[in-house]
Amino acid sequence: MIREYLNKVQRSAPLVHCITNYVTVNDCANILLACGASPIMADEPAEVEEITSLCSALLINIGTLNRRTVESMLKAGRRMNELGRPVLLDPVGVGASALRTETALTLISELKLSAIRGNVSEIRALVGQTGSSRGVDACPDDFVSESNLDDVKAMAAELAVKTSAIVAVSGAIDVVSDGVNTFVIRRGRPEMTQYTGSGCMLSALITAFIAAENSAQSCAAAFALMGMVGERAVEKMNQTESGSASMGKFIIDEIYKTRRAAAQPIPVVTDGAVNRQRLRESMKLYAVTPCGLKDSLIPSVESALRGGATFIQLREKDLDTDAFLKEALEVKALCKQFNVPFVINDNVEIAKLADADGVHLGQDDMPAEQARQILGANKIIGVSAHTVEQALKAQRGGADYLGVGAVFSTSTKLDAEPMSKETVKAICSAVSIPVVAIGGITRDNLLQLSGCGLSGAAVVSALFSQPDIEQAAKELLTRIEITL
Repeated sequence: MIREYLNKVQRSAPLVHCITNYVTVNDCANILLACGASPIMADEPAEVEEITSLCSALLINIGTLNRRTVESMLKAGRRMNELGRPVLLDPVGVGASALRTETALTLISELKLSAIRGNVSEIRALVGQTGSSRGVDACPDDFVSESNLDDVKAMAAELAVKTSAIVAVSGAIDVVSDGVNTFVIRRGRPEMTQYTGSGCMLSALITAFIAAENSAQSCAAAFALMGMVGERAVEKMNQTESGSASMGKFIIDEIYKTRRAAAQPIPVVTDGAVNRQRLRESMKLYAVTPCGLKDSLIPSVESALRGGATFIQLREKDLDTDAFLKEALEVKALCKQFNVPFVINDNVEIAKLADADGVHLGQDDMPAEQARQILGANKIIGVSAHTVEQALKAQRGGADYLGVGAVFSTSTKLDAEPMSKETVKAICSAVSIPVVAIGGITRDNLLQLSGCGLSGAAVVSALFSQPDIEQAAKELLTRIEITL
């Protein structure tokens, strides 16, 4: 989902007019450039209509509000409405003063807004719910948690219906609703709140995304992207022993790198070795083929790839060598078209004969060290692990990634005892290589894996047993990207 929408932004290269917060104007400009859009900042009433006419979308941010710019906001918004182009309102600090509240409500009533992005306190103020205010920050009592998530979802949907706009609520858990469809995004790190521009940057990013496609899903993709790069930025801060001032720079760097990788995918194997970062990114929707698909195998795999599957594992138990090799070569060619890694389950011989990208090994299969000797340094080796000890042993043996599970009861392995969430978290914490969960995963129970540190989810029935495999893949990838 993220790659799809980043490429849409890059292809359309929207010019985004920002009437925004003076404190964060530089951050907003740079995040727009990093994602493939272009910024223009103009708030003089005498020119805003002319400037707006050149632009694909308009961001109105009331963070540093003054009466002169209220006129500019209304003029620019009306011009955008005439042109039928999207307008996003960021009602920073609404409820903190009469002027902010009056201005936000005037903008909502007089303009056709495509989206409203605010924290919980700001959205609560807009729907008329009482509460205290901390200025531009959400009140501690308003932080989004599992306990109040349903209330926040209902509030976002209520405002979306009332305003006919997409309502995007940012917090520890993010919520996006258009009144019909509601997305819950569990990405990001608490440290992101320590950089004053992060919220304004998010609004700018969303504006670029809805310029490319004005939809709740596009908005949710922007949230998922911001959360993902925020996680990477905090990791980089910790690695370099940097402080919060570096966070904005790291976020923009990661947006830029993600956009470039989306447009020109970096191979998982580069310079004769496995690129671990690229491999981690390719783990999101790991599709494992059921045994015995026969004539439906290739159409099924192609549908999964079209829907967004990011990794394919071919699993067969009863085929002879010639038939298995024939299937492997056909799937390999298909995966190459989509630039998606392809591995063979268990069978190192077939992996070598087909020159597959690698192999996935169970605990009863060949050790990772031996497989590495046979396949070489430039092949991906995955290993199933059920305990922390097995995970550490596999990593020491040269495994590039781990498959852990079964995390839920599964029809593909009836004798598999479901693994606890605590064990999954412990394995992810113990190793530095990517970890993908497998076993009984569906679009509805993915949420239970949130917060484990997983790089992705491996599915069989949730994909290949569905009547529309392509649509199932799209829905699964969306859930994975906004949850894990």
